[in-house]
Amino acid sequence: MTTLALDLGQKIGWIKGSAVGPLEHGTIDLVDSRDLGVWLIDAMTKLPPIIRGVRDIAVEQPFLGESYYPARKLLGLLGAVYACANVQGITSAYVHEYPVSSAKLALAGHGHAEKPLMIAAACDFWGFEEDEIDEHQADASAILKIHLFGEAPKKSGKPRSSKGVSILRGPAR
Repeated sequence: MTTLALDLGQKIGWIKGSAVGPLEHGTIDLVDSRDLGVWLIDAMTKLPPIIRGVRDIAVEQPFLGESYYPARKLLGLLGAVYACANVQGITSAYVHEYPVSSAKLALAGHGHAEKPLMIAAACDFWGFEEDEIDEHQADASAILKIHLFGEAPKKSGKPRSSKGVSILRGPAR
């Protein structure tokens, strides 16, 4: 089963593959336009060749932040992914959304990992060379990892009285 993972943004990072076998990856540069319609049509033109031949799609949930315009673009782009998937015969039940922080945690061990750490973690996990992928593809590889292998283990959640102090033994040495 081949999965396509997408990191959404002005540049769409993508990685395609399965738990075993070779991976394909790349970055889609979308037209730089403030016209949302032009931007989405460009995305809907460039996504289908990449979607072709996959069984399911894993995509990051858009981070909406505080600014209306980027949030609108990302939500529109997510809608374009669902539409392009449907045209390729992939129903919405096979489009899976993952929070960015969960994917970063699964790949790099930190939910707010910066670009260099994400690239290094993608290279370590998937066997890429550092000059072989960019930050968009590294983020897409985190989405693929969480989709194929699940979330990172949770911390034990044991209560502590305060940082560096054991309830039973006193201050940490």
